[in-house]
Amino acid sequence: MMAGDAYGGKTPQETLDLFLRALRTGDMLLASKYFALGTSEEEYLNRTKWEDGLRDAQAEGRIKSVI
Repeated sequence: MMAGDAYGGKTPQETLDLFLRALRTGDMLLASKYFALGTSEEEYLNRTKWEDGLRDAQAEGRIKSVI
């Protein structure tokens, strides 16, 4: 799964920077792609749940605390 992941930077720091940029611009779908792999089999890797959580945080005005 990780080998086929097309998102993220060349380094962990670059991936973190991309994640934060996506959060700051309000793109929760893109942010979730930097944060979690796209799988529905293992809950801790489930991108949809993370995307929903980020959208909830955004709607509740908590995205700055996430960043």
